[in-house]
Amino acid sequence: MNKKVLILGYGDIANRLSKLLSKKDFDLYAVSKSIKKIKNFYMHDWLSDDQFKLDQKDFDSVIFFPKPFDMSEAGYKKGFIDGSRSILNILEKINFKKLILISSTRVYGREQIGLLDESTEPQPSDFRGKLVYDYENLFIKKYNKETFVLRFAGLYTNKSEVTFLNNLHRDSAAEIIYFILSNQNFKTKSYIINCVNSVNAVPGERLISNRKLIDLGFKFRDI
Repeated sequence: MNKKVLILGYGDIANRLSKLLSKKDFDLYAVSKSIKKIKNFYMHDWLSDDQFKLDQKDFDSVIFFPKPFDMSEAGYKKGFIDGSRSILNILEKINFKKLILISSTRVYGREQIGLLDESTEPQPSDFRGKLVYDYENLFIKKYNKETFVLRFAGLYTNKSEVTFLNNLHRDSAAEIIYFILSNQNFKTKSYIINCVNSVNAVPGERLISNRKLIDLGFKFRDI
C-alpha cells in the first residue's frame, strides 16, 4: 500500500521533493494558499479564519514548511507562531505516524562560535531566530515522539550564491526530507537534525555540524 504524505506549504523545496516521491510508492497530498498543478491539492490559507477540512484522514507522514508573512517581527510571529497554532488544529483532526518540521539553523545566535551540533542549546541573537525556536518547541511539546525537526542552513541553487560556510543546496534539502520519509529504522523519539553541506571545520569559525545527519545514514551527492 502506498504511503500517504501530506505537505503543508507547497513551495520550491516541496516541488523538488515531489519529483523524488514519484519514483517510489507514495501518494502526495498538498495544501497551499496558491494553486498548484498537482493531484490531491487543497487550497487553504491557514493564516485566515477560513474553515478547512481534509477528505483524507490517515497519513504516514506530515511535512510543514512555515513561512513568515513578511520580514518584520510581527510578520515572523504571524507566520511561525500564529500559523503553527492553526496547523496544530489541523493535525488534531487527522492521524499520522511522523511529523517533519522544516526549521532553520538561524536558531543558533551569531555569538555562538565554534562547532555547533544538536546538543548545543540555541541562543538566538535576533527575533527571527527566537520565533523560529519558539515554533519548534510548540510542536515538540505536543508531538515529541513523532517529530523530526530539520534545521536547514542557508539555501542556495548555484554555487555562486554561496558566501558562507553553513549552507545547503536546495536539491539536498529535498533529498534529506526524502531520506527521513523513506527510512523506517529510526527509533520513535524526537529528532532534531542540522542540515548543512559537508564542510571542514576551521579553527575559530562558526560551523554547524552535520555529523548527526551523516551518522543516520544520509549521503550527500555532488551537485
